[in-house]
Amino acid sequence: PLRVYATRAVIWDLLALIAAGITGFILRWSIPYNVEPTDITYVSLVVVTVLAWFAVLVLRGAYDTRVLGVGSEEFKRVVSASATVFAIVAIVAFALKLDLSRGFVLITFAVGLLLLLVVRWTLRAWLRHERRYGHFLHRTVVIGDGQAMQDITDLLDRDPVAGFTVVDVIADPPADFTEAQLDAWLDEVMTRISLQDADTVAV
Repeated sequence: PLRVYATRAVIWDLLALIAAGITGFILRWSIPYNVEPTDITYVSLVVVTVLAWFAVLVLRGAYDTRVLGVGSEEFKRVVSASATVFAIVAIVAFALKLDLSRGFVLITFAVGLLLLLVVRWTLRAWLRHERRYGHFLHRTVVIGDGQAMQDITDLLDRDPVAGFTVVDVIADPPADFTEAQLDAWLDEVMTRISLQDADTVAV
């Protein structure tokens, strides 16, 4: 259910990174410094930085649907990826003795990180709004018994913003089940998950 969110995050993150690179280039060129708008070094650096930044976001799991839309892990991964790219650029520039403007690097990464966080906050607000109307929810099958099953069902259904909607409940297998009974029970579970088009199971 979060593929739409992930797709929008990819598109808007790329736009944010491009905007950050252009902003860093323009501001650093505007401030007296020996950089021309056509300087191939900085044009190339903007392109490489944007691509590397996006690649690290992917590698750090910033688009993993398991962490999107709820909790702080999504934001942590964005910050972690950004810090990693910043460190890589600094190390490479130092190791190769590149004459890069520190102002350009700082402006680009400060603006980029800010825009990335604003993008994710905006997407999170959009998702919360949509979930209040029953969209983008994890269709959940609850497996359990007695009060515990009722408690988790109530918990998941209480607030749709959390992202879950219970579509079926299944009782635990008998305590003294035989292997044949367990196989039959598992077959029933798989069948009901398929019938309900569920993507999440809560045990």
